[in-house]
Amino acid sequence: MCILSNSNTEAFKKGTAYMSVWMYVIRELEDAIDDCNVECTFDCNEDAVHAWDEAVAFYAGSEEGSDGSGDGALLYSLADKRCANFGTCGAGGDSVEGVAKTNLDIYAQFAAGQMNLNLGKQ
Repeated sequence: MCILSNSNTEAFKKGTAYMSVWMYVIRELEDAIDDCNVECTFDCNEDAVHAWDEAVAFYAGSEEGSDGSGDGALLYSLADKRCANFGTCGAGGDSVEGVAKTNLDIYAQFAAGQMNLNLGKQ
């Protein structure tokens, strides 16, 4: 019989949760691209935009809040927690407080992707 220490148990729980969620975010982004109708330029890529929105929702989690000030438990929150440890917070990625540069960068890409899908661009 194998007995795991508390730290091993925590590593398994968090590792499994974070890696699984990240893969689901990627799956939803790929689904959005697959659903995109390139011929369409106005109000006909609802499925693609919906899948894109789901990816953003899985990245942020339901407890993060609409302005990112909540106390979430998924990837957005993890990046914010760890940026203080590694000095990668803020727009320059050189601070120990504020929003993680990773989150600022990925949300800019989420917005650009959503706009492109609305315009029928992959």
